[in-house]
Amino acid sequence: MRVVLCGAGHIGAVHAQNLAAHRRVDELVVADLDTARAGALAAQTGARPATPDEAFMLGPDAVVIAAATPAHAGLVQRAVAGGIPCFCEKPLSGELEESVALVREVEAAGGVVQVGFMRRFDAGIRALREMIQAGELGRVHTMHVATHDHEPPDEPYVAVSGGMFRDQLIHDFDMVRWVTSSEVATVYAAGAVRSIPFAERYDDVDTCAVVLTMTGGEFALVAGTREDGRGEDVRVEAIGSKDSAAAGLNARTPLRLLDPHPTGVETGHPPYAGFIERFGDAYAAEMDHFMGIANGDRAPTCPPRDALNTFLVAIAAERSRAAGAPVDVEHAEDLL
Repeated sequence: MRVVLCGAGHIGAVHAQNLAAHRRVDELVVADLDTARAGALAAQTGARPATPDEAFMLGPDAVVIAAATPAHAGLVQRAVAGGIPCFCEKPLSGELEESVALVREVEAAGGVVQVGFMRRFDAGIRALREMIQAGELGRVHTMHVATHDHEPPDEPYVAVSGGMFRDQLIHDFDMVRWVTSSEVATVYAAGAVRSIPFAERYDDVDTCAVVLTMTGGEFALVAGTREDGRGEDVRVEAIGSKDSAAAGLNARTPLRLLDPHPTGVETGHPPYAGFIERFGDAYAAEMDHFMGIANGDRAPTCPPRDALNTFLVAIAAERSRAAGAPVDVEHAEDLL
């Protein structure tokens, strides 16, 4: 299988390593408008460097999009027009109108598109979803979610990120939707600048607290920050009428346990240094699943309409923070 990877940046490098090692990939082409960057990553992974135009002319069997967000929609359209299965890192587009139009276009064409929300492939999070679906927790009434990046991003990243809700917490919003199999009905979001003063220049925040009310009746309490001095902390807890369970709470979670340690609790392991390390296995599993999609063996777990519903939660969170009040969340079915 010939696979084209569009984008040779930080996340592109993660996908390149996983694709280069995959049993179904016979040829990997790394495409980037920055030819020097494409050449460097291709040399590291035994791939073939190219520009995006050159890469599409090769007739790929699958396309993986890890380019900057403004390039996503055009690359997805190009893949769909060519009948090529496509993986696109979130979001499909940074703009709502373009996102809605793109979902319509993909669905009308019968395009095969998987949107990248890697937490759906994290072993602990998947296990939590399965427990909830099986009724093992009983009636789930509350979820606690934490996403704390270890080191804050720099100003050039924040300037084009789309903001904390669209860039960072959008993963939490998708995870809560997916784990509960429920949509978000209302959002109440608050945020502040506590770590990176330049965030104010972009009407952004670096610390936030969000309450999600789900259509199934659950409440999800989401806490996020761009800075955690001890390490990368991403976890979710579900509290139910029969039982409770947590994913992401383990020996490497960057928390100092102050109570006496009960037997069986491991300590002394190095905390996760960043999200790539925290979700390394999930990224590999996600790309393996996409290779199955490209081979016709599997279906997308997050098609464009599903990703649009998550994007709409992030937009609602922005509206709520601006208004200082809860707001209702639009759903894809309202717009398509």
